[in-house]
Amino acid sequence: MGIRMKLESTGAFICALLVTTTAHADLTVSTNATQGVSCASGVCKATAKVAVLNVNDLANLLVASNVTIHPGKKAKNIVFAAPLAWTSDYGLALDSYESISIDSPIADSGAGSLALTYNDGGSGGGNLSFFNANITFASLSNALTINGNAYTLVGNVSSLAAGVAANPSGYFALAQSYDVGQDGTYSSAPVGTQLYGIFEGLGNTFSNLQVSEANDGLFASSDGSIRDIGLLNAQVSCTTTSNEAHGSAAGALVGDNAGAIWRSYATGAVSATFDSYIGGLVGRNRSQDAIITSSFADVSVSDTRYGGDDGGSEMGGLAGLNEENAQVVQSYATGSVTANGAYETIGGLVGFDDEHGFISQAYATGAVSVPDGSTLSDIGGLTGASDDGNFADSYSTGPVTVSGADCTGYDPCAGGLLGWDGTGGRELAHSYWDTDTSGITNSNQGTGNISHEHGITGMTTAQFQAGLPKGFNAKIWKENAAINNGLPYLIANPPQ
Repeated sequence: MGIRMKLESTGAFICALLVTTTAHADLTVSTNATQGVSCASGVCKATAKVAVLNVNDLANLLVASNVTIHPGKKAKNIVFAAPLAWTSDYGLALDSYESISIDSPIADSGAGSLALTYNDGGSGGGNLSFFNANITFASLSNALTINGNAYTLVGNVSSLAAGVAANPSGYFALAQSYDVGQDGTYSSAPVGTQLYGIFEGLGNTFSNLQVSEANDGLFASSDGSIRDIGLLNAQVSCTTTSNEAHGSAAGALVGDNAGAIWRSYATGAVSATFDSYIGGLVGRNRSQDAIITSSFADVSVSDTRYGGDDGGSEMGGLAGLNEENAQVVQSYATGSVTANGAYETIGGLVGFDDEHGFISQAYATGAVSVPDGSTLSDIGGLTGASDDGNFADSYSTGPVTVSGADCTGYDPCAGGLLGWDGTGGRELAHSYWDTDTSGITNSNQGTGNISHEHGITGMTTAQFQAGLPKGFNAKIWKENAAINNGLPYLIANPPQ
């Protein structure tokens, strides 16, 4: 790992870009008076393109019967904009032509069932999303179905681990937030069985997760789908000095990911020893099915070396390694990334983007640094190194700290956005770094080893704040002086 290579071929862009549009056809559950909605025989259906169902009217209906909310083709989407709690045994079904957006808490406090169906007849790629809100259940015996699949409710990490061990391809959902700190320190990833099914966090959180030794993260590995989960103050460290740690992967959420991670995040700290893939959210993101989207990490990432200079780590604020056509899309990282040895490859977002890995609509703001005398290290504000990797519509602002970086001999290689490019930038577009905050003021040094590489542009902070950079889609990005220090942010994944 961390070895510079000259590759003689380049990959084509491979990406499923997420285009976010503002929904104008919604059935909204709110505190406003009901209008444009007809309720009969337990079914509330939109009769207008813009419709409102009063949350108290809905609660009263749930006292006496099951209720289905359906926006039909007129309103298309369901938006929960007011808190709802009900204690009856009657169930609630949300059946949306396109998307369901949970913007206020929903509490199933009785024995009633909950069914969520999205993109039911729609063709716009509808989804289920949570914005600073969650769904909770009073009992793990309540019935939850999502798009026709029955989910097993879990209440803590141990029940999640047991469920995945018994049925790796099953469907699981977190019934309420849980403080993992009361479990003590796990010696390895608590969910040690590889996930092939779906884990839906429902906007809930696991707080104070502590993991040491190898195979670090909440999940050791995943080839399934992990959605809508937050990890608060996760403390993950691979502390073993055994050679078995060689090539280990450490991330707060997943050590080794070959599946999909949607709308998930982590805060805290992640570290590992010697020759590891280390990321704030994911250690290693690999395979053509691996994608991290609409997610973020505010995690301090570091390595703790014990040996000589025979190895190094690939470290990123979000993911240590992104390879084999894996994707990072509409995501960001804000934590610092600190290396402590030689042969390191580190970036504010991704350490190493390799083998047609793709980064798009993403940014990093955390500081990245390697120690004085660190040989053959590659360091960049967004990504440390890229070999056959691809970048588009992304930026970085964090300080890039390294001494003696001139990319010759054994000296480190540093760039405002990218430390080392092994393919000559044939797949770079609309990517930027902040020349004020990064400390890389030379406009030719967007990439450490290629002067004035095309597709990468340096901008001052004032230029960033003056308007979206060229190539940034206004349906994806937005600027507001009161948000993200006036810098571009993702509409579908705003700063927390």
